[in-house]
Amino acid sequence: YRAPLAARYAQIELHLDWAEQAEVRCSDPRFEKCDPVAARKVRLAAIHHVPAGRGSALENCREFVPLIADAARQHADLVVLPETLTHTGRGVTYAEAAESIPGPSTDFFRELARRNGVHLVVRLLERDRSAVYNVAVLIDDQGTLVGKYRKVCLPRTEVEQGICPGDSFPVFETRLGRVGMMICYDGISPELAREVPNNGAEVLAFPV
Repeated sequence: YRAPLAARYAQIELHLDWAEQAEVRCSDPRFEKCDPVAARKVRLAAIHHVPAGRGSALENCREFVPLIADAARQHADLVVLPETLTHTGRGVTYAEAAESIPGPSTDFFRELARRNGVHLVVRLLERDRSAVYNVAVLIDDQGTLVGKYRKVCLPRTEVEQGICPGDSFPVFETRLGRVGMMICYDGISPELAREVPNNGAEVLAFPV
């Protein structure tokens, strides 16, 4: 923490809720002086766009080409795209829209990320053998598929359509810092928003 100018003391508070017959103990608190953390400035962007669903998944993906280019012109470092973008408006089931990762849609966005020099968080539906997942994919500015996060908290509509939940909260190293991801209904549970930073995330990308 950077101490405010003219600060004379600090107050530490410990809070514990929802745990019967529990206690919190703290001993030997101390402050140690250290060098200031070097500044790192990162420009984050979110694209709010609902694809028209004119036909194929690729046509939905193509609608994001000018929007990503516009974000790059504004010097965005990380661009977050909306949820299930290859499914929206096409009149297909989640299972029908699901594809392998890597696959055709990730290949498309990998080239876009490389061409525009931006990191992308792309929201897709993944097919892994017989299982279907709601996923966020992280692609770096060189077009490398860095990793993916499978949505943990599922709404009833997704469960009823056969979406499987994920079971982990990965954090990925990038030149921008450590990036973690959540998806839409994950926001119903505050524990998730705590768990991702607990795993080391400095940036939390949250496509909805």
